[in-house]
Amino acid sequence: MNKLFLSKVYLNKYFLICISLFLFSFICFDFKSAYFNIGVSLTNFIIVLISIFEIFKLDKKPFSLNKMFFLFVFFFLGLAPIIQFNSGVYIWGGYLNSSDYLRTNLVIILILFLYLFIYRIGVKIKKYKIKGIKSSQGDFYYDSKSILIISLSAVIAVLVFFKGNIIALVLRGSYTDYPLIVNLIFNYFIRPIPVLCLIIYKLGAVKKIRYEFLLLFFVLFATFPTSMPRLQIASLYIPLLFIYVKALKRDFVFVFVIIFAVLFAFPFFNIFRSQYIQILNDGNLVFFDSKMFCKGHFDNYQNFARVLKYDLVTYGDQFLGVFFFFIPRSIWPDKPVNSGILIYEKFNLYFDNISVNYFAEGYLNFGYFGVILFLVILALINSRMDKMFWVTNKGDFGRNIKFSCYYLGLLGMLFFILRGALMGAYPIALGFFCSAYFVFFLLRLKIFQT
Repeated sequence: MNKLFLSKVYLNKYFLICISLFLFSFICFDFKSAYFNIGVSLTNFIIVLISIFEIFKLDKKPFSLNKMFFLFVFFFLGLAPIIQFNSGVYIWGGYLNSSDYLRTNLVIILILFLYLFIYRIGVKIKKYKIKGIKSSQGDFYYDSKSILIISLSAVIAVLVFFKGNIIALVLRGSYTDYPLIVNLIFNYFIRPIPVLCLIIYKLGAVKKIRYEFLLLFFVLFATFPTSMPRLQIASLYIPLLFIYVKALKRDFVFVFVIIFAVLFAFPFFNIFRSQYIQILNDGNLVFFDSKMFCKGHFDNYQNFARVLKYDLVTYGDQFLGVFFFFIPRSIWPDKPVNSGILIYEKFNLYFDNISVNYFAEGYLNFGYFGVILFLVILALINSRMDKMFWVTNKGDFGRNIKFSCYYLGLLGMLFFILRGALMGAYPIALGFFCSAYFVFFLLRLKIFQT
């Protein structure tokens, strides 16, 4: 009876995949479109086909970095491009013909096959060993008061930084009068601390309900969702979702949550930038726009195509700008600009704050070799982290709290790291991991032990 039930469940899952592919084929093969091209449609369909099977494959992993990668590919390199092509839309100006789309699609298909090959090699490597807690429930419990003190200290720092300005606590981009290094330390290192403290408390501390409420309040005070870039929202709140919503460990629940976030949540959060606040005043709140795939949120495929078309390579210059992002231009006048700004300047586009995906960043730095290099790094990191969590850690967040924080953070950030540009994503990722290391370091100090 159980086997019959499971077989029906699997059939339903495959039925869902088939329906998705069937519906997507209508988008790809839009014969009524004046821009229809069989080569572009077929190659685009292959990209989507690979993505859907990787997202919905039955591997007993309801979530993983691999699934997050293919969710990105589905939306940004599969669905959005074909809609833009069939609509004749060129985001931010310029022009791309069918040959440009076909070339870009072929490059992406090769990327996907190489990624899958390297990912599977990484998974087959012998079992990884991770230091830390060995039992499923944990032998070591962090002190609740120590966690509370660290979180409270970060909240006080937030209050001091914003000078008591309540609007700045809830509205993104409300502060500009601090030096670059101060802004970077505060936004990317200090602000994540309350979220990390709450995660650690939930996974490895003696629970006291009053402490949890205080930690939740500190999280909202320091990192209110509308006051931060969407990448940072994801890096901080997706881990919390996993901690509080147990249903995310069920098959495909996580996938549908991410789909909902892409279609509804993240376009909505965009209006809370200070320059868009007039939308709130006018009462024109938009939660979903059917034409959103032809707008700036989904511009990175076309920017990748432009980079390939015009063979734009900086020979590592952009790489230096990413790793030394903290050096102000007053000290380094020739510091590379954000890759989005570089493309804007090179191709005479009419908007400069554009996204440049992870693979375009690889090409910008070292040409096709850079694409392969970036791809290998990504596939090995994803395979290593996924295997460490699902095999070594047995899918249990409480088994190794430190590793779980890093894995959850990367799970929340990967989607937007892939979307780019790296000069914007890298500081957020680095800040999160440095914050986590710092909090664990403080918790080990004797002065925080009671």
